[in-house]
Amino acid sequence: MASTSEFSINSGSRSVFDVNPSARCDELKSPSTTTFAISCGLIAWTIASYIPQYARIIRRQSAEGLSTLYILLGASSGICAVANILVLPSSQVDIGCCKTNDTYPCVAGLLGMVQVINGVACFLGVMFLYIYYAREEAEAKRTGRRPSMSSQMRTYRRVRKAWFVLFFVFAWALLILLVSAIILHRFPSYAQNWADFLGVLVAALACTQWLPQVFTTWHLGHLGSLSVAMLALSTPSTWIFGFSLISRVGSAGWSAWIVYVLVGTMQIILIGTAIFFAIRDYQHGEPGKNTIETGIQGNAWLDGYSISSEDGGDYEAGAESMVAPDERMSLLDGRDKKGKESLGVFYGHG
Repeated sequence: MASTSEFSINSGSRSVFDVNPSARCDELKSPSTTTFAISCGLIAWTIASYIPQYARIIRRQSAEGLSTLYILLGASSGICAVANILVLPSSQVDIGCCKTNDTYPCVAGLLGMVQVINGVACFLGVMFLYIYYAREEAEAKRTGRRPSMSSQMRTYRRVRKAWFVLFFVFAWALLILLVSAIILHRFPSYAQNWADFLGVLVAALACTQWLPQVFTTWHLGHLGSLSVAMLALSTPSTWIFGFSLISRVGSAGWSAWIVYVLVGTMQIILIGTAIFFAIRDYQHGEPGKNTIETGIQGNAWLDGYSISSEDGGDYEAGAESMVAPDERMSLLDGRDKKGKESLGVFYGHG
């Protein structure tokens, strides 16, 4: 997924006192048309790569299959990436140059910041869809409008986690914004140090955010609302950017490119997992309903085995059970009164 893997980690070595505003503005007055076109193309590519993910969540009307930790870490990393690029002394100079330069040089000089903000905004779009459809799916299940994609308890837990993600990300953004504003206005000499710290946070969060998603996808046995088309579109750009950094800084600059290598590797693992699930479902006689298309068949090949349900009891998987092992609680037999009542209390209906 083109998420934090596309967030530039700008933690250069220049301080605010090393940047000559006048010389920098003169440099930006003659932007490279090629660089401008490439930057615009990358922005458009990032937006295009997220469209399949938006479409899949909306089409399925479910957040099932997306790891809560993946969403939480990705959003937190994105916020740090935006603060990182805006706090950098060099970025402050580039913004200031817009006061003297014409419109085209001004826009060209800010495209690096626009790329980062665009990538973060696209990922936050996934987060908001996750939060909305987690609640919408639980409400639809509670009212009997439609069944949920997973078990009732899992669906109800997901909506509580979604609200936690929303509140945490909001608080995190407020904290980062507040600290950044204080440093920029009261302690500008520490702006570079704060940007360096944010850059390290971006790298750490970006490297770890994909681990829970890989685990969740394998554990469920299907992709759910995670889009393999989005993975296929974003993975090449991740590796291209990673290899370009390797060629520029070599092994000595491993800290700059290691995040892209790790993220690209985990994206490939997810794509390979999706292919494995598709082959598995095809071999078991469901070529038109494979996990890439519906994401609901899951571990259908486990049918016939006795497994433990989420309420602690044993449940004998029948032929009608076509979802992952931890999602096999009954959805349609009307035995979810307790779960509905608990959700009604959660929403204030009881």
